[in-house]
Amino acid sequence: MSVHTFNNGRVICKWYCHAREAMRLFKRGSTYYVEFARGDKQSLKTSDKKLAEGIFTKLQKEALMGRLVRLDLDGGMTLGEFVVRYLETRTGMSPPTLRADRLALSHLENALGSKTPLRLITPEKIEKFKKLCLSGALSASERPMKPVSVNSYLRHIKAALTVAVQWGYLQTRPAVKMLNAGKPLPRYLRKEEIEAIMERCRQSKPGFYPLLQFYLWTGARRNEALGLEWRSVNLSDNRPCAVLTGKGNKQRTVPILPALLDVLKPMRKESGRVFPPLNESTVTHWFKAMARECGVNARLHDLRHTAATYMVASGIPLTAVQEVMGHAELTTTGLYARVVKERLYDEMSKLKFD
Repeated sequence: MSVHTFNNGRVICKWYCHAREAMRLFKRGSTYYVEFARGDKQSLKTSDKKLAEGIFTKLQKEALMGRLVRLDLDGGMTLGEFVVRYLETRTGMSPPTLRADRLALSHLENALGSKTPLRLITPEKIEKFKKLCLSGALSASERPMKPVSVNSYLRHIKAALTVAVQWGYLQTRPAVKMLNAGKPLPRYLRKEEIEAIMERCRQSKPGFYPLLQFYLWTGARRNEALGLEWRSVNLSDNRPCAVLTGKGNKQRTVPILPALLDVLKPMRKESGRVFPPLNESTVTHWFKAMARECGVNARLHDLRHTAATYMVASGIPLTAVQEVMGHAELTTTGLYARVVKERLYDEMSKLKFD
């Protein structure tokens, strides 16, 4: 065995002449372990075989590259080192997820210091991070961050620290508690706002109009409509419908009502995508720009909220709305009942007896 030193002599790894061959994965009781050399073992803290094999493969690669860090030899990997390594493994994620990972971990480094040993990130340090976010100290504009934004960062940090445990850099993950941010009611568009945006769409981007109508009449999520193919659409039956593929590849059937049927029939093809192959961010940008031109502050996802709100307002049972919207929990659908009540109050506030 030989010990290699890096970074001004600090020992950061053990290196065996035949590191890959020396390492082995084994199970003791219900827990998987890695043996780096005879008598040198480390628990992977999991009983999941697939997960253990994945971690073991990563450790083998690290060893072959001379970068295998052992917590018991060097006092621990730093937060900055871990962030670099973690983000390297996330390159296959979607661009929005990757951006959110980078932003959340960048804020954490700014709050705690990139040279902080990973093992010293305690629940108290996480609380410090939250306070700094809420005080505005981590914001470029020095404006306090909203609790909902902080919670988004905390979710990404929690996921990263969970991976640190899986990789053996931490014994346990520090508790990460979310802030009480409350749950804002979904934003829906009023009739005049819908009409204004749709008319603007007809004039400036007529090819975009059928897609917006589909979002409005089905409550589909952005990608559910963009990925829809004609083979999943039935327009000839007396009950026309479309089969959407949602989160977790779960499928659900949504009715195609007459107003939407009139839009889709002239477009009908034998195969291929129903709507033009548009980039997700392009669709979002186009809608927001058109809404702004109409004097409406709205996001594309608000069309989904609008669909659900008007379903409830039209007297459709919550369980039916839940099925059409693809909500996992009825409590999520119940939010739209609260929206309808607030809408009713707003309308009734106009009552006068002058």
